[in-house]
Amino acid sequence: MIAVGDANGAYCPPRDYPSGINSSATSCGDRDLRRGPGTYPVSMSATAIARDFDTAMITDSGDVWMDLVASTATFNPLILGPGQSGVIHLYIQPDPAKIGKTVSGDIFIDTFNFVQFNGDELARIPYRYRVVQ
Repeated sequence: MIAVGDANGAYCPPRDYPSGINSSATSCGDRDLRRGPGTYPVSMSATAIARDFDTAMITDSGDVWMDLVASTATFNPLILGPGQSGVIHLYIQPDPAKIGKTVSGDIFIDTFNFVQFNGDELARIPYRYRVVQ
């Protein structure tokens, strides 16, 4: 793993780091990262575990996360100020190939900040339905 401090990097022995590791760390074990510029060995890896998007779920506000992954352009955010409320309509258009099957998953209510290019998951609403003809 890499730790960054004062624009220098150092190799750290592999270990589990919690999400959001402190990028202002100045040491890695007994190594001082403030020792100045130079060439240091770095070994990095990452693993992502993600679920597929349920394309049967369509909202009038779109889905910024799916847009970013699938290069679509559905995002039409509901922008609310403090104390305001709003409605997002969710439409379910099941795949006809799934007739007779039960579909389940979660609907996530998220925020997205284009300035910082990040977002927060505010709520998870589980769903389950059987596709009929």
